[in-house]
Amino acid sequence: MGLISTDQSYQVIATLLANTDWNKLDFNLNALQELVVRSPKEAGRHFTAFLKNGGRMNFPVWKIIQLGKNHNTVNDYLRLIRDNSSGTAEILDFMLNHDSFTIEDTPTYVNLVLLSVADLGFPHGAKYEEVCERAFKYGLELCPAEVGPQYVLQYGNQIENDDFSIAMEPIHDTIISYLFSISFEDNIPRLTWNNGHKNCNYNAKSKLAFVSRKKLVLS
Repeated sequence: MGLISTDQSYQVIATLLANTDWNKLDFNLNALQELVVRSPKEAGRHFTAFLKNGGRMNFPVWKIIQLGKNHNTVNDYLRLIRDNSSGTAEILDFMLNHDSFTIEDTPTYVNLVLLSVADLGFPHGAKYEEVCERAFKYGLELCPAEVGPQYVLQYGNQIENDDFSIAMEPIHDTIISYLFSISFEDNIPRLTWNNGHKNCNYNAKSKLAFVSRKKLVLS
């Protein structure tokens, strides 16, 4: 135990240099000039966090959502969400009544992280499928669809203003693939929806919530 020595730091850097697949990096496409060369302190902060986590990506838990909490039927959600939504009511009703929308039988916690598309390495935006594939490589998972309405119910009194989508398995109709999304009106979260087609483009500033680790069942 103790602080890393100069020789050890050189060994770590040399190992990383030798084992980085530089052929998979594009200096311009990955915005290395902007994010690393021109922002060395911020890049150093991220690299320090990377090393403190044993050389693995580490995303802090943003919110904890309890699934299956007090609301055991779709009708419970419909009744409680109807006054807390900003999306088309017919679409939200369709999503909540769809066979792929399920409710946990056992009260269960999930830990969420909130990331922008740029945070996942796409400074110029990316398709929804690409964003999810990158998140999977970082050890993240899709959210259960129930996270969308539960967020509004559990965090409705918290002041926030950054709209975000729930990264989830889309709910499909004959034309559009839907994701739950959260928009803020006067800092109050409202349930709405976003396009979840695999080829839908999300810009670099778009934010999505993912599950950071396996869900925990309450005893």
